[in-house]
Amino acid sequence: MEIAFMSPGVLTDAGGFVIVVGADGKLHIKRVPPWDPETLHELQAAFTTLEHVGEIKNAAVAEQFLKVAQGVIGQHAGELQKAVAV
Repeated sequence: MEIAFMSPGVLTDAGGFVIVVGADGKLHIKRVPPWDPETLHELQAAFTTLEHVGEIKNAAVAEQFLKVAQGVIGQHAGELQKAVAV
């Protein structure tokens, strides 16, 4: 199981960092490269959507929001995985 903590850049629009537990059982801190502001805003909106989708009462509507957010994140998942590979 992989557990990751992702932080945005602190007080900047630069990349942040991810803390992961490696296969060796140790914590590894990996820098996340900066994204352009448009991509950052897309990702922030998608993660915010995921945080609040559980509050939607209509299951069909919630499912649609979930699919859209996952699609946006999925577009950038490869970049993130490559950046934090341990």
